[in-house]
Amino acid sequence: VVEVAPAYDHADITAIAGSTVAMHYLGLLAERKARLEELNSGNHAVAALNQASGI
Repeated sequence: VVEVAPAYDHADITAIAGSTVAMHYLGLLAERKARLEELNSGNHAVAALNQASGI
């Protein structure tokens, strides 16, 4: 976490960049959780097909 003095960040670019990074990270966590749940539910064949097709 980084804090930038408002006098040096007029357009709030740092806040926008930080929120973008956080959203990407949350998306990665959600995708990982979904894949783990899919694998743990016994749908190994379906999971393998989805992964091979990029889903």
